[in-house]
Amino acid sequence: MWSDNETTLDLLGFKVHADLIRSVITNRELLPLTIGVFGDWGGGKTSIMKMLERDLNPDNYTDPDEKAKYENIVCLYFNGWLFEGYD
Repeated sequence: MWSDNETTLDLLGFKVHADLIRSVITNRELLPLTIGVFGDWGGGKTSIMKMLERDLNPDNYTDPDEKAKYENIVCLYFNGWLFEGYD
């Protein structure tokens, strides 16, 4: 049994989803856009977001063109549990 901790290792085959979201985010023809990631508890939402955050980080690229592609992207986390009960 695996732990319920998020990971950037693709243990469940979700990298394909992270790659798809990344291609949408970097397609300037689709901007502006809002993306929501929904799923059951333990379904891999945070892991997908962690993989995506890693892939969108310009510091992970050495090619100047690849680096520039991700320079103006900000990953923002919102913890809804902090606002539970505040309707």
